[in-house]
Amino acid sequence: MESIKKLLKIASNKTAVIVFVVALVLLLASIPWMGTKAYYLSFFFLMFMYVALAESWNIIGSAGYLSLGHAAFFGIGAYTTALLLSNLGWTPFGTAPLGGLMAAVFALVVGYPCLRLRGPYFTLVTLVLNMSVLIVVLNLGWTGAATGLWLPTLPYKPAMSRSVFYEVMLLLMLIVIFIAYRVENSRLGKGLVAVREDEDMAVTLGINATKVKLQAFILSAFLTGVVGGIYAYYRTYVHPDIMFDVDISIVIVLMALFGGTQSWVGPVLGAVVLTGVSELLTLNVGSELARLIYGLLFVIVILFLPAGLLGLFKRRRKKRKAEPQPVEEPGEVQASPAVPGRECQAAVVRSNDGEVILEGKKVSKKFGGLQALYEVDFQVREGEILGLIGPNGAGKTTLFNVISGFHRASAGTISFKGMDITRTSSYRIAGLGIGRTFQIVKFFPNLTVLENVAMGSLYGGNARNLEDARENSSELLEFCGLDLKGDFLASDLILADKKRLEVARALSIKPSLLLLDEVFAGLNATEINDAVELVNRIRDEMGVTVFMIEHVMTAVMGSCERLIVIDYGKKIAEGLPREVAENPAVIEAYLGVEDAAIT
Repeated sequence: MESIKKLLKIASNKTAVIVFVVALVLLLASIPWMGTKAYYLSFFFLMFMYVALAESWNIIGSAGYLSLGHAAFFGIGAYTTALLLSNLGWTPFGTAPLGGLMAAVFALVVGYPCLRLRGPYFTLVTLVLNMSVLIVVLNLGWTGAATGLWLPTLPYKPAMSRSVFYEVMLLLMLIVIFIAYRVENSRLGKGLVAVREDEDMAVTLGINATKVKLQAFILSAFLTGVVGGIYAYYRTYVHPDIMFDVDISIVIVLMALFGGTQSWVGPVLGAVVLTGVSELLTLNVGSELARLIYGLLFVIVILFLPAGLLGLFKRRRKKRKAEPQPVEEPGEVQASPAVPGRECQAAVVRSNDGEVILEGKKVSKKFGGLQALYEVDFQVREGEILGLIGPNGAGKTTLFNVISGFHRASAGTISFKGMDITRTSSYRIAGLGIGRTFQIVKFFPNLTVLENVAMGSLYGGNARNLEDARENSSELLEFCGLDLKGDFLASDLILADKKRLEVARALSIKPSLLLLDEVFAGLNATEINDAVELVNRIRDEMGVTVFMIEHVMTAVMGSCERLIVIDYGKKIAEGLPREVAENPAVIEAYLGVEDAAIT
């Protein structure tokens, strides 16, 4: 009965939202036919245009890539429309989609190399691209060069023309918002969120980061080009300094950031508010002072609301959904013996005749003049828990990075289930069934615990849809002991739970081999025992082979059936835990020659 009441409440809320949206659209659509003055129609036209532009930009902006080159797409759409109208006399509103198509083709050509850059480097390159296109258009005779191009006007009276353009831009804005909404709630949209939160971690979930960014970049450029085409026809005149003005890029970026880039609602909110504020300031204090106040307003929001206006409300809502996190009782931190000692209880050694699932032959890795790995041979057998130990800086994490595709081996080969993966991309390796955690715990900080795990299930786990991904993730959270914390923000968890979350996320891609990088580090004795139990259950109940790096030797002895030891990038020992613990080379690697002799 309670669940039925909840469903009825949700349904009623959705109905109310739909009724409100339909009423608002009908109201906006009727404004031109109410005898509204030309000034207000022009104002609403520009507001609709900026909403569409900010929403289009945010499709790639939601991935954390700040593009200042969208004025180039806007201008390409405008000039394509202008040339087709002027020279061929094509249908006016039919040319705008062709303008968007030309912008999309340009985005495809420049996007593939540009999207391999990150942060300010990507931003600077897009700015340079915009300026380059402007210079080219200024020097081409068939584009009108510095003179520009005049377009034919609509065959209506001025009042009717304004009304037609108003309705067309309103319709285009609604289409762009709908597309942005669908993208946000699609597999592509979730991939973009993962890239924004942590691109390196995203690829370990089977997400082809380059592909999803390029798809978003092309779609964003297409929509921006269509808007540019309509705007060109609205003005009846195009000039490079107007259509490729970098201020266009800056303004739409400011609007999207002001409202918040983490949802399609943010750019709508930012564009509506800032368009209105800008117009009011211009009318009351003049354009120069208006720009200053406009800029100060944006700086204030960036400093105090970095996630935008919408981000403030979303974070408060998520915190209300989750109960307060229990305070971790101070416990005795588990001390780790410097050398594997006899006091450690060894794990039960199983038969070691499983098939080789992962094999490396003479694997080497150099960073300039530093030899991080040197001809390391290893085998991981199906169904075992294999430990990789060694002093700090020995090259353990580097080996994991080479296995998972984050680094390319300088020499040697790595094969997984008989397939050579030495030169395979990280996301493909994840898709083959290799999951991993990181030495410094990684998670998507602005997403909930459930959303973190659902990312992997949606991509690497091959969930059919978002609902299926959430269901699979709930089961994994229960397995890892986090089922009561699914609505918590990941950043609000204590360290032990963050470690469990990272393991659950790695398991979400349904791996056959799990690489664990120091999952016991920083935990107290009780938490280590729980973590050891979890690792054993992963192998015993899920059938996942485990290859783990660890310094906590009690945990190593309690879970690993074999150990590999590396020092200075070279393998110095391999065998059963007890044998490795008594190996003179291992003792020397940990304590040094003199201390080893004293021992």
